[in-house]
Amino acid sequence: MTISTHFKRENEALLLLARATDLLANCTDYEATLEFIASLLVSSLSTWCAIDLVTEERKIERVTVAHRDPAKAEIARLMHLKYPAKPTATRGVYKVIETAQSILIPHTPESMWAKRADSPEHLKMILELGSTSYMCIPLIARGKVVGSIMLLSDERTYDSVDLHTGERLARCIAMAVDNVSMFRRMRTTQNQLIQSEKMAALGVISAGIAHEVNNPLTIIKGQLKCFENNLDKTKNPAAGEFKAFADKINKNIDRIAKIVRHVKDFSRQSDGEFAIVEVQNLIESSLTLFEQQFFLHEILVEEDFSETALHVYGDFTRLEQVLVNIFGNAKDAIKAANKGGGRISIRAGVEEDKIRISIADNGIGIVAGLQDRVFEPFFTTKEVGRGTGLGLSISHGIIQEHRGTIEFFSQENEGTRVEITLPKVEA
Repeated sequence: MTISTHFKRENEALLLLARATDLLANCTDYEATLEFIASLLVSSLSTWCAIDLVTEERKIERVTVAHRDPAKAEIARLMHLKYPAKPTATRGVYKVIETAQSILIPHTPESMWAKRADSPEHLKMILELGSTSYMCIPLIARGKVVGSIMLLSDERTYDSVDLHTGERLARCIAMAVDNVSMFRRMRTTQNQLIQSEKMAALGVISAGIAHEVNNPLTIIKGQLKCFENNLDKTKNPAAGEFKAFADKINKNIDRIAKIVRHVKDFSRQSDGEFAIVEVQNLIESSLTLFEQQFFLHEILVEEDFSETALHVYGDFTRLEQVLVNIFGNAKDAIKAANKGGGRISIRAGVEEDKIRISIADNGIGIVAGLQDRVFEPFFTTKEVGRGTGLGLSISHGIIQEHRGTIEFFSQENEGTRVEITLPKVEA
C-alpha cells in the first residue's frame, strides 16, 4: 500500500467513526441504529455486511444485513435463512464470538468459499454477493461478547488499517447495544416493581373494602327478600313488573357479591397447605367445570402432555383457580369472536428445571396497546357485566406465590396464549 493510500484510508476511517459515533451516542433503539450503521459501512468500507447479536438465551441472532446493491441485500438475507452458520462451526461468526478475537482474511479466493459452502446453490449466492476480502470482528462490552460485525468487499483488499477501524467501530457499537440492553432490563425491573407495589397496596385495603361492602349488601338482600314475599301476597296488577325489577336487583346484588369474593380472595394469603401436585390431574380437574360450556359453544379442546408425569409443589385449589380463570377467558374470547371452529390448545411439558403449561385459544384476542395492562387489578376488555377485571390479577399473584411466572401473548382477531412456568419437583 502506498503512503497516499494509507492516509486516504485513515481519513476515511476518521470520517466513518465520527458519523457512527454521532449516531450511536443517541441510540435508544439499537435495531434501527444498526441498520443505519450497516448502510453507512456499505457506502464506505464494505460491499456488504452483517451484524449479529447474542440473545439472552445465548443464541446468535442476525439483526441486520446490508449490501451496496439493495437487490443483493435480499439475497444475503435469504442465504442466511437457508444456510445459517452452524453453532459447531470453527470459523466465522461463531468462532469470533467464542474466542473474542477478530478474523482478517485479505484475499478470499473462490476455492476458499467452495470449501465453506454447504451446496452449489450456497456457493453461487456467496459469489453473487461479492466477497474477495473478509473481516469479522467481535462486539465486546464490559469484557463480554455481545455480538459480531462481518464485513466483506469485492473491490477493496482489507488490511490492518481497516481492521483497526472496524475494531474501533465495534467498540462503539458494543457499548451502545449494551447500554440499550441495560436500559431495557432496568425498565422491565421497574415495571415489575410497580406492579408488585400496586398489588401489595390493593391487598392491604381490599379486605377492609370487602367487609364494608358485604355488610350493607347482606341487609339489602334480606330486605329485598321480604319485599318479594309481600309482593306475592298482594293483588297489585303491577306485581309482575315489580317482580321483574326485583329480579334485576337480585342479579346485580349477586354481581357485587361476586366482586367482593374476588377482592377477598385477592387480599388474603392462601391458608391451604402446599403439597405435590400432578399437573395433568390439575388441568383435567379444572376442565371438568367447563365441559358442558365447551360442548354448547362447540369448542374443541386439544391436549398435549408429556408422556412422563409432571409434578409441582403448590396449593392445588389456588392453582386450579388460575386455570379456571384462563379457561373462562378463553371461552369468552372465542364466543366474542363469533366464529365456528373454536379451539383451545393445552400443552404441558418440561423445560430444564421448570414445568411449562401453555394454553392457547383462537378467540378475539386483544389489541396491542392493551396487552401490557392485562394483569392490572380491575382492568378488563369484556363488556360491562361480563368481568370483574380481577381474574388475571389474582392469577398473577398466585403464580408468584408459587415462585413461577405467567406471561400473556395476544394478537387482535388471532387469539391468545398464556404461558405458565412453575418449578419442577420429583414425585
